[in-house]
Amino acid sequence: MRGIEVYTAKNPGKDFNEIKFIEVGGGWFSGPKGLMKKLVQRAKESGADGLVNVQYNTLHVGSTISGTAVKFEEGV
Repeated sequence: MRGIEVYTAKNPGKDFNEIKFIEVGGGWFSGPKGLMKKLVQRAKESGADGLVNVQYNTLHVGSTISGTAVKFEEGV
């Protein structure tokens, strides 16, 4: 994703500070790409330059995507 690093199961391998947990949801027609765009936008608005532990989940009425917005430490 532009301007932000996204990690699902892999550890980023560098130090970071957690900003906040973010979750976005949508109906059945909100696919993973659309939800990811929303998640990344919210992370950027929070001042993050990365997302860790990103997870996509399907529900009976739609789907959600979540992750922890982080700021990577400089020079590490």
